[in-house]
Amino acid sequence: MVHPSGGRATVDAIPGAHQVTIDGMRHHLAPGLTERLVSLIAENALKTTDSKGLSR
Repeated sequence: MVHPSGGRATVDAIPGAHQVTIDGMRHHLAPGLTERLVSLIAENALKTTDSKGLSR
């Protein structure tokens, strides 16, 4: 979790990156957001490739 401006800078620096902003999110895991966070992490993990460029 970073300040939104840091997130934008990261997105600009990493090809294919995108920023997700969750209203009301601070430095804690708010109740009710667990499923959304797990879903975002899983979607990102499915986009990864191995060292040979093969999708996992």
